[in-house]
Amino acid sequence: KCWPAFPEQFGFEPCYVNSRLASRGIPVACEVDIYGALSEYIGACITGDAGPGLMVLSGKLADGVSLDRGAEALRREALKLADEGLTDYELQKVQNKYENTFVYSQYKAADRALSLCYYTWLGDTGLVDREPQEYRRVTAADVQRAAREVFRHERENRLYYEAER
Repeated sequence: KCWPAFPEQFGFEPCYVNSRLASRGIPVACEVDIYGALSEYIGACITGDAGPGLMVLSGKLADGVSLDRGAEALRREALKLADEGLTDYELQKVQNKYENTFVYSQYKAADRALSLCYYTWLGDTGLVDREPQEYRRVTAADVQRAAREVFRHERENRLYYEAER
C-alpha cells in the first residue's frame, strides 16, 4: 500500500518516480496492478504517450453494434466537429464539465499528487494550477481549427480491443 505509508516512511511520492520513468518511455504501474501495467505498456506502444496532435478516441459498444460500425460513428462525429465546429453553448458545457471534474479531483491528496506527477511529466508542473483557465481561453474556432488538423484520414490509426465474453 503506497498511500500514505510510502511518503511517511520514505519522504517522497512513488508517483513522482513513476512519472519520471514514464517520461522516459518506460511503462510503469503501482503495486500489484498487472492490468494497469499491461494497459500502460499497450498505451505506450500504441499512442506514443502524449505526442503533439495525438487524439485517442475510444468507446464501449452497445450490444449488437459491430466494431466497424462503432468506429465509423466516432469518425463521423470527429469529421462533423471539423466541418461544422461546435456552438458556444456546447463549448461552455464541455468547459464547465471539465472544470467541475478538475476541481473535484484536487480534493484528495493522492489525486493531487498524481496530477502533479502528470503535469511534471508533460513538462510544466505549474499547469496543475492553470489548466482550468487554459480551458476557458479555448474558443469554438480553436476547437474547429484543431479538429481540422487532427481528424484527417491520413492521420488515422485504429486499434480494436475486444474482450472475451
